Amino acid sequence: MESSKGINRALATVGLGVISGIVLGIITNWFNGSLSPSYFAFLFDLDTGNMPELAIAQGMMEGAMIGGVLGVVVATIVLLLTKGEANLRVNVRLLLSIVFLALSAWVIGGAIGVAIAAVSPDFYSYYGSQHESRTGVMAFAWVGGSIRGIEVGAILATLLACANFWVRHDRAVEPGSA
Repeated sequence: MESSKGINRALATVGLGVISGIVLGIITNWFNGSLSPSYFAFLFDLDTGNMPELAIAQGMMEGAMIGGVLGVVVATIVLLLTKGEANLRVNVRLLLSIVFLALSAWVIGGAIGVAIAAVSPDFYSYYGSQHESRTGVMAFAWVGGSIRGIEVGAILATLLACANFWVRHDRAVEPGSA
């Protein structure tokens, strides 16, 4: 009976990972699509007319995929380490820490993109920002950097959160009881 509860909590964690990814995709791509429609116009090879909406849809899709995969990783680690006995709050706390760290990485990545553009404005000309003003190049750079930041940040955050959980769990288990 307890193992089926563990499986149900694992499946709920995957679902929460998908939902978290979708929400992050909506928020970050709404901001990014509004800030630099030209980035997404370059990405989709379209005009800039309805880029914020297309950017949000893209963020939802990518967020769902990344969130689902990372939810599977979290659910598997917790399920295996606790033998299915951890309550859902453990998984939710791990997911929330990952979301917070990924969002922080989004900001850091955006800042790095802007710093690169400030030092070398021509760096982003290959990516379609050659006809933009200095402000436009900075916005383009923010979007490019922030997207890479959240992607890399979500993966690193998941690895760090799971490793932290593993270490804490190992310390909580008495020697010889596992």
